[in-house]
Amino acid sequence: MARDKFRSRDLQRSLTKGSPEVTEYICDKAEACFMELVMDQYGNYLTQKVLEACPPPQFERLFCVLKGRLQDLALDVHGTRAVQKIVEQAAARGKVPELLDALPAGLIERLARNVTGFHVVVKLIECFPAQEVESVLNLLCGSAEKALALGQDQWGCCVLKKCVDRSEGATKLRIVDAILANVVLLVQDPFGNYVVQHLILAGAGKPGPHVARVVDSLRGQVFELALQKFSSNVLEKCLVNAEAKDRNRIINEILNPPLCLPSQAVRKLLFHQYGNYVFQQALEVAKEPQYSLLVEHAKPLVQDAIRGPEADGAERSVDRLAAEHARRLGMKLVKKYPELSEGLDFDTSHSVWGAYGDPYAAAAAGAG
Repeated sequence: MARDKFRSRDLQRSLTKGSPEVTEYICDKAEACFMELVMDQYGNYLTQKVLEACPPPQFERLFCVLKGRLQDLALDVHGTRAVQKIVEQAAARGKVPELLDALPAGLIERLARNVTGFHVVVKLIECFPAQEVESVLNLLCGSAEKALALGQDQWGCCVLKKCVDRSEGATKLRIVDAILANVVLLVQDPFGNYVVQHLILAGAGKPGPHVARVVDSLRGQVFELALQKFSSNVLEKCLVNAEAKDRNRIINEILNPPLCLPSQAVRKLLFHQYGNYVFQQALEVAKEPQYSLLVEHAKPLVQDAIRGPEADGAERSVDRLAAEHARRLGMKLVKKYPELSEGLDFDTSHSVWGAYGDPYAAAAAGAG
């Protein structure tokens, strides 16, 4: 019955809502074939309910049966659910030391980078008491080298984010330091960038407690990072969530990269396939005098893009938006920031606004 989708559901329902006699009967019957059920597509759901409902002596027996197979189960797409339930119940029933004996350090580190195993490690971090969880956190990301390896892994990055959330005091500071020591590498990584974004958003207030340190760690490299796929996302988060002085620092680096005039920097960034998002976010959050500087350098480029590729003298590159895409972006910016349209030929403008609407007409209607 437990291996059938619908009968398994009936058994689970009876287990949780039935009389104590029914619960005992189902638990006893399931115990006899427990190892077969934990790796079954539907049977594993019943085993989870059994682990929750069974009395302490029976849980002790089931734990002894499973603890020698935790690695195999954690690496199995169905078995991992039973291991997560074992972790949860071991923490609730005071059996954390025995569980740690069955999950040696090397196995925990391996599971943290596995597609099914990382769920088990996340459950460990969530459920373990403070003292035991601290040892797990130090094992996984207590040094810069470990934090980098974990953060650059597709599944490990999820574990590292959970480590940030669960840690406290000196342990949290050590983990944050380990991440920030590698922040330039992590923001450019397809998985590590999510760890840094999580760090930026961590904390109850805004700006978060770590944003300024992230911005500090990126100093001198902001412009180049704005042109990259993953790090540009991190910079957008920084601009939205940083306090004013840190936003100003980012925008100053955008306008004044090494060996590059502000006009050249904006030209490169504005219609770049990734950089344009950073520029748009900078324009949205900028205050004077930076706002006027961004508008001043962007205005001729936006107007040239609206007029068409023949008016745009920029060199084509694989990173630059296609002419039509650049034109649509230009019209979007002019619609949102009318200052960018000042000086644009009125007759020309009527032929290009299309669905975006003519800002001149909008301004006239507002004045009327």
